[in-house]
Amino acid sequence: MVGVAVFALVVGAWWLLRHDRVATPGAAAGYRVEVDLFSGRDNPVLPLEPGVAEELWLLVADQRAAGEGAPAEPTPGGLGFRGLVVTSPNPDDPPLRLLPDAVEVNGTDGVHRLADGGLAYTRVYDALHDHLDADVLAALPPTDPAWPDVHTPLPDAVGSPGSWVLADPAAVTAASTSLDLLVTRVECSGGVTGEVLPPVLAWADDQLLIRTDVAPLPPGQPRTCPGNDAVAVTVDLGRPLGERALLDVYCARPPGLRFAMCAEGAVRWRP
Repeated sequence: MVGVAVFALVVGAWWLLRHDRVATPGAAAGYRVEVDLFSGRDNPVLPLEPGVAEELWLLVADQRAAGEGAPAEPTPGGLGFRGLVVTSPNPDDPPLRLLPDAVEVNGTDGVHRLADGGLAYTRVYDALHDHLDADVLAALPPTDPAWPDVHTPLPDAVGSPGSWVLADPAAVTAASTSLDLLVTRVECSGGVTGEVLPPVLAWADDQLLIRTDVAPLPPGQPRTCPGNDAVAVTVDLGRPLGERALLDVYCARPPGLRFAMCAEGAVRWRP
C-alpha cells in the first residue's frame, strides 16, 4: 500500500510541476489514441486532449534526457490488448505505445522502452475512460487504484474539495440513519481544514455517494502543506442506509482518484 501512495504522490506532483508547458505551434489539435486491442475489427480511435498529450511527450523527453530507456523490440501483434498508441500532428513527436508499466517510443533511432511505473498509461486511461464502450474497458488492464463502479450521477462541487473517512467503520450497519465522518481539506491550508460545508448525498439502489466540500480559501494567500486536520461531521441520512456501499465522491474520479488519500479507492464501507 505504501507503494501505491508513493505512486499517487509522484503522479500528482508531476502533473502540477509540468502544467505550465507552452504548447508547440501547430500542435494544439489532432492528437489521437488508438486502443490496439482487436483482431478482425477496427480498433477504437479517439481524440486526446492537447494538455494530456503534451504531458506524455514531456515525460518521454525528460526520461530520454536522463539517459533512461533501452532499445527494444516492438510489441508483437496478436490477440488481446497491445497498448494505447498515441500519435501527434507534430512530426517531431514520435508515436508512443503506452503499456501498463512502460512506454515504447517509436523514434527515428528505433524503438526504445521506458519504464515509468504506469504513469503515462494511467494518465491516458483516465482521460479516455468515460468515452470508451464497456467491452473495451473490460479488456483493458486496470489501473491502481481501480476506477470504482459508479452508476449514479456524481454530485456537483459546492466548494473546495474535501475527502472523508468513517470515524468508526465498525459502527455502520444497514440500519444506520446517520454517519460520523472525518473530513479533510485536500488543498494546502497550513494544516487547517476549516469549515466543512453541508455534505451532498447521491442515492442509488446499491450505493450512496457522499461529497464533503469545504469552504473556499481566501485568494492570494500562500499556504504550507503540513497535512490538514480532520474535522468531525455527522451526516443525517434521513432514512436507513440499507444494503448500500458508501463512496467518497472525491476519490471516485481523477484527479482525486490518483492522490495519496485515495490510495485505497473510493469505497469507504460495504454491506
